[in-house]
Amino acid sequence: MGRIILEEEVVTHTPNTDKVFLYPKAGGELYRKNDSDDETRLAIMDSLLENSSHDYAAAHADWTLSTSEGKTTILELTNADAAVNIVAPDTQNKIYIVYNNCGFNAIIKISGGTGITIATGKTALVRHDGTDYVRVTSDV
Repeated sequence: MGRIILEEEVVTHTPNTDKVFLYPKAGGELYRKNDSDDETRLAIMDSLLENSSHDYAAAHADWTLSTSEGKTTILELTNADAAVNIVAPDTQNKIYIVYNNCGFNAIIKISGGTGITIATGKTALVRHDGTDYVRVTSDV
């Protein structure tokens, strides 16, 4: 397992240079440790690029994201029998990468919103603009 070494200036009463090591632990959590062996868990990495997938099982009921699914960044849809909806958290600036592999168009939106449509077989980057989810990129 490799280490990434970053130089960081730590200011106490007088400036000095301290090496910082970033490393993963079991469970995928990222930690930071300095030369003084002070260890800090970097919570910012939690669920950053985790994937949530939903198999519509040849149906098309709305997929309302659970709390844990809502924290992930990548959403993948499969196996629908008609156009589908993803009901995502009403969280301003939340970003998702949506891969629509369900065979029909998919809409990502907040509850009661209109959202945006992602064509089947396409991937889009979307974000919550404070009102609903909007497209950041065109479908690719």
